[in-house]
Amino acid sequence: MNEQLFFAEILPNIYWVYHYSSIGFQPSHKDFITKVCQTHAVKELIKIDSNCTFWKRYDMSNKSEEFQLLDQLIANISQKISFNYHNRIPTLIISITNNDIALAGIIQYFQVVTKQSKDVVLEALKYKIPNLPDLGSKVSEYLQMI
Repeated sequence: MNEQLFFAEILPNIYWVYHYSSIGFQPSHKDFITKVCQTHAVKELIKIDSNCTFWKRYDMSNKSEEFQLLDQLIANISQKISFNYHNRIPTLIISITNNDIALAGIIQYFQVVTKQSKDVVLEALKYKIPNLPDLGSKVSEYLQMI
């Protein structure tokens, strides 16, 4: 099994470490993340997976608790990216099993800033981020709804 973590610089001082696995965080990941934090003087971590315990039972109805939690989480990711970028706070976004949610927060940030559609932002990110994770169908549907 591939245990490689991927690294991307989203914006100056905003970084993303992600992994293609559903097995979760492994002890070997800690060394890589520590090295990234030291190299880039990271001051804040955005840990996506620890905020996604609701995700496996997600229901797309607008009234669902899961939708509200997803909406709040993605908005918080987007706002944190914006705040930390504008205040030059080195930040690392970490997603091991919920890359789609991390990507949705990044997309939402760029949608707000550029006033572009999800599809345009996603296409631009494909050039910026190596091995861009897939945007799952549920998250893609969510982004169409907002």
